[in-house]
Amino acid sequence: FAASVWLLSPPCQPFTRQGLQKDTADARSQSFLRLLDVVPSLRHPPTHILVENVVGFETSEMRGVLRETLHGMGFTTREHILTPRQFGVPYSRPRYFLLAKRASLKWADEGATAASGGDARQQQQRTGAGDDIEKGGSGGGN
Repeated sequence: FAASVWLLSPPCQPFTRQGLQKDTADARSQSFLRLLDVVPSLRHPPTHILVENVVGFETSEMRGVLRETLHGMGFTTREHILTPRQFGVPYSRPRYFLLAKRASLKWADEGATAASGGDARQQQQRTGAGDDIEKGGSGGGN
């Protein structure tokens, strides 16, 4: 396929705080690891990727593999922990989200941030440097 936007939601059981937290050693992680192995060699890789998972994924080894793969392919990333309540939905379970785009493309809020100078945390998220994850709120590209 030549789909330019991918939504990925790997099995959550290896990362959930209530589970065994086997991470990449869990058999259910193998399909996602295989996908990360294949994506860099695709003839038509996506330009944008959204990954959704449980809270716990942000501290996993899998997150490191994901970010390393994406950054190696020339993506920049932004990460967030969000809950539906932030958007007026009466459900409070937080979720992890990673947004990735080709570095040559701009984030929708990049023009406004660049004009105002932006802060170091927003710059870090934009370049994919560091391990900052935006938790709720409206800053950092929410």
